[in-house]
Amino acid sequence: MRRRQAMLAVAPALLAIVAGCAALTAAVSSGTVAFGTQAGAMVGHLAGGNTAAAGKARTAAVASLGDLAGRLRVAARPATYAPVLDAADVSARRLEALAADPTLFAGVKTRADLPELINRVSVSVVPLAGACS
Repeated sequence: MRRRQAMLAVAPALLAIVAGCAALTAAVSSGTVAFGTQAGAMVGHLAGGNTAAAGKARTAAVASLGDLAGRLRVAARPATYAPVLDAADVSARRLEALAADPTLFAGVKTRADLPELINRVSVSVVPLAGACS
């Protein structure tokens, strides 16, 4: 009986962790898609010789990293599990650092250059994978 009561007492906390991780995962998914879309558009515009449109896409890609950092912080607010809160904060700070890095797009000229760029973004959110697994 006590074991069941203890499990029932813990259940809301576990549900909150799962819900928080689901919200964070959704934010990462949509944010990385937005970044990848704009980075791909930038490369496409460069291939077509449209440097003005490439610059706009690059600016939008950088902005999407800042947006994602903000969405991670918002999604983490209801979380009460310290490792999830810490992972969201670390990931958000890493994304903001990438967005502020003037060399982020250095060397990104073709589609072949995108995997390394995407990897840099992916590595930024690795702490969330650890906290939510």
